[in-house]
Amino acid sequence: MGIFGKKQQLSFTVPEMSCGHCEKRIEEMLKSVDGVAAVKADSSTRTTTLTLKGDNAPSLDQITAALGDSGYTAEFKA
Repeated sequence: MGIFGKKQQLSFTVPEMSCGHCEKRIEEMLKSVDGVAAVKADSSTRTTTLTLKGDNAPSLDQITAALGDSGYTAEFKA
């Protein structure tokens, strides 16, 4: 089981997200990460929420790297 448990959600701020195009790009990039079940990006709040697969959840480093490949950074919420 991954570090987040079964079907856990993880939210974080993406400061550079400013429009619908950013939302789509972030959602598509993060959906391609193994262990991500669903992604919802909201440019009005600059928040992204991931639903993770507990048995194969990605690490924070994997999520950060995927965002970095698209030119975005993440500020994880505790």
